[in-house]
Amino acid sequence: MSDLSPEYRFKIALSSPGEIRQRVQTIAEILAASIPKDSILYDGWLQAELARPNLDIYLTDPYHKHSHLLVVFLSGEYEQREWCSLEWRSVRDLIKQKHDSRVMLLRLDNTEINGLRSIDG
Repeated sequence: MSDLSPEYRFKIALSSPGEIRQRVQTIAEILAASIPKDSILYDGWLQAELARPNLDIYLTDPYHKHSHLLVVFLSGEYEQREWCSLEWRSVRDLIKQKHDSRVMLLRLDNTEINGLRSIDG
């Protein structure tokens, strides 16, 4: 699949706990200098779209089906947050389906993450 594939609404999706929101927003802004802002799934920029009932069901598609690359900021906070857990399920399913080239894992600490093994970089 080409990076420019029209099937993806987002080139990059950022999945992180709220505790590092400022850090992730800075990264999103740096990315937006190189690619269109509307091709980055950063929840802080999609508040109106995400203000809906059953958000847990709605979020499955943007992360799983409509994002070319999922960047996951893993930490103890990530492991504990309910919303991160929902996004993590999409990541694990992509790995299961052998679409692991669409996943970038960034460890912020040494917390054990459910579903992540020592062989996962």
